[in-house]
Amino acid sequence: MEHAIEASLEYPRRYSPQRDPYSNLDGDVTADGDVPATGDVPATGDVPATAAATAYMSDVVVDAEDLIATLRHEAATHRANQHPYLDFMAGTDGQHLRAAIAQFASQNSPYCRAYPRLLKVVIGKLSSPSHRQLLWGQLMNENGCLDEDLLSQLDQRGVERIWVQGVPHRELFDRFAAAATEDLQLADDHAALGMLWRNSLFELFTTADEATAIGALVLGLEASAHPAYRALLTAVENTGTIAPSDAVFLPLHAIDQDAITRTSGHRGSHGMRIVRALARIPHHHSRLAAGMHAALDLRAELWDHLFARL
Repeated sequence: MEHAIEASLEYPRRYSPQRDPYSNLDGDVTADGDVPATGDVPATGDVPATAAATAYMSDVVVDAEDLIATLRHEAATHRANQHPYLDFMAGTDGQHLRAAIAQFASQNSPYCRAYPRLLKVVIGKLSSPSHRQLLWGQLMNENGCLDEDLLSQLDQRGVERIWVQGVPHRELFDRFAAAATEDLQLADDHAALGMLWRNSLFELFTTADEATAIGALVLGLEASAHPAYRALLTAVENTGTIAPSDAVFLPLHAIDQDAITRTSGHRGSHGMRIVRALARIPHHHSRLAAGMHAALDLRAELWDHLFARL
């Protein structure tokens, strides 16, 4: 297993499941909410090198902020963040869009319920007590303890504080999913893709080292969440069928909290502060990149399958 894990960190080789995790919907899927077993050891696949990536793929000393800027550019232009599924959600209206929102709500639910446990997996990877403390702060945010900067941003978007303060985010998503699927007939496998995606993420995080896990969480998973929830928020607003108090999960997660903390005088979100610390160590550069691309690739695969089902 150690050999396989190490191989997956040799950028430009990246983590990739041995098979498409969504290709066999009749295979073993853990019950919603249960932590899955890691299963097969992930294999690796080749990824073409880009001009922007050559610095951190070589032995050249790279400034931490230059590295982060390069990785952010790669994330912003990745297929996960430039996908026709997101364009569809943001640019369609009518009954078909309502069905698409219900599909997303069903398939994203297993991940939202498991996200606090994914955070705990990453916390367990961190060697620095101060870094662990930062992610515990993020976990508190997930449990509904929102800071004033974020609450002020929500105020500007018409979000009542009583809707969000003290309410775990997984409960906010459950509220949204219930409203999105109300009066709709759901297929028996309505959450199967989401369960398999969640399981693939657990496999990625449990087999990753510290830098790879942070790259996957912060630069990959969280960076691709903002465009997704912004597109979905536009879709919900276009349908006008879900009350703002029921859809409050979306504006909460469509906000780029890293941008908020930078403008308020801090050095970024909890996760980005850890990224910046790790990026100062050249040994971590390729691992941050490998984790980021692994998470983005898994997100893009989910979009592929959801888009194909529309």
